[in-house]
Amino acid sequence: MNLSVILIALTISFGRSYLKEIRALIDQGEPQKALEVIQNRLPEEKGKRREKLLLLGIEASYNSGDFQGTINYGNQFILEFPESKKVGLVRYYMAKSYLEMDNKDMAAVEFLKAYAGPAPSWVKDSSYVYLFGLIDLGADLFHNLLSRGYLDKRVTPTKKVAVLVPQSGKMASLGKEFMRGFRLALPVSVELVEIDTRSDTSYASYIAETLKDSVFALVVGPLTSMFAMNTAPKIDSAAILNLIPGAADLRLGDIGNFVIPFNYALKLEVEKLASYALDSLYAKRVYILFPDDAQYISAALYFKQLVERAGGTVVEAIKVPSEGLPFREEIDIIRRISREDYPLIFAPAGNRGIYSMVSQMRFYDVNPIVLGCDRWLSWRRKNELNIVIAAPQPGMPDIDRQEVLDNFMQIFGVRPSSIAETGYDAGAIVARIMQDRPISSISSWQKADSIGIFRGIAGNYVLSRNKDLINLYSFGQIKPAKGGNP
Repeated sequence: MNLSVILIALTISFGRSYLKEIRALIDQGEPQKALEVIQNRLPEEKGKRREKLLLLGIEASYNSGDFQGTINYGNQFILEFPESKKVGLVRYYMAKSYLEMDNKDMAAVEFLKAYAGPAPSWVKDSSYVYLFGLIDLGADLFHNLLSRGYLDKRVTPTKKVAVLVPQSGKMASLGKEFMRGFRLALPVSVELVEIDTRSDTSYASYIAETLKDSVFALVVGPLTSMFAMNTAPKIDSAAILNLIPGAADLRLGDIGNFVIPFNYALKLEVEKLASYALDSLYAKRVYILFPDDAQYISAALYFKQLVERAGGTVVEAIKVPSEGLPFREEIDIIRRISREDYPLIFAPAGNRGIYSMVSQMRFYDVNPIVLGCDRWLSWRRKNELNIVIAAPQPGMPDIDRQEVLDNFMQIFGVRPSSIAETGYDAGAIVARIMQDRPISSISSWQKADSIGIFRGIAGNYVLSRNKDLINLYSFGQIKPAKGGNP
């Protein structure tokens, strides 16, 4: 036999023998010893044998609990053998390693690639199950994103944050003021992408449609309900967390998986008060007094729906202007309320007209129970009423608030407007979610949900849809319509 043929045969035999030795060590529960052999042999090997050696290194590292080592071997394998049929299996091991290291973002990225690329059917099936568990979106949205190819953008970690603000047009000054506060609270590590809505609802809607093809951790804005009603459904359909500062329309709370700082908190407060009126006070009839303000008109209508859906009756819903109603009209309303066996009033927020009317009722021997949302907490005379207020926990301590205001004045030379304060709160919420690191838009939504209540300088923000975060504060004598404790 030719000597060269004999040498080749011996080499192949020796190669097979040490690969078998490594396999035996792994199977016998000694992955560390297997890794020692792999590390000694790896520099000398090329081609198919090196490919097999790297695969064994991935398996041995994973079995030994060296998850970073698994990822390192995996990246090396993909770099050297990108066309290998084993790439899907390699990504699966990398994904599980990231999961063991509690890096859910990168785990989701690798599971998605394992599912989408060439891999055995069990790898694809298992990757799908892991993905569905990692991505808390609900089955329909999950399948929708997966089928449209958007899921990869939603699981890719990034430091990019999009802000939809008017930088031109009639609302440009609003956008400028908002960004003053927003940038003040935002860490420099965040990559801010400002997108001009041009003060135009149609253009803002077009911009929102394009976001589905972009990779952002979250989207802030637009700044009003009128714009948000057009943009929010599009942003939500792409499963991107959407912070909408100042949104007033309660209908926004029903558009899926995104966070609304203002109106969602109000929505929860209304639900809490409606439930309290019906289930704890046993009330069947209620009056509504509400100010001429878009979000509180929405709150009044929502409360009415909840009460009537449960079999209760809203006797009257009365809009009260800030300057108050004409004297005769006001007295007539007070007299009608006085005829009720159990006078109960829902007033989502007060203004001078509502405060005046409610205060005057006691002079006519009317002592109603008032149900109000969080703005009633700031009314100094609330202790003179029988009132139950639904609100999140108290906001930022005065000393912290003052520090923010002083910092703003030092930089800009003026006190911040309410828009700038709202901008600061939005920036602080983004900073809390991002935590100075790349994060996927899926994880940013989950992080916001876990925060619960965020306490800013302009107000309190309910960010969670999964917890009962609204407290009830009672003042005066609160008695139910029939026996029992409220």
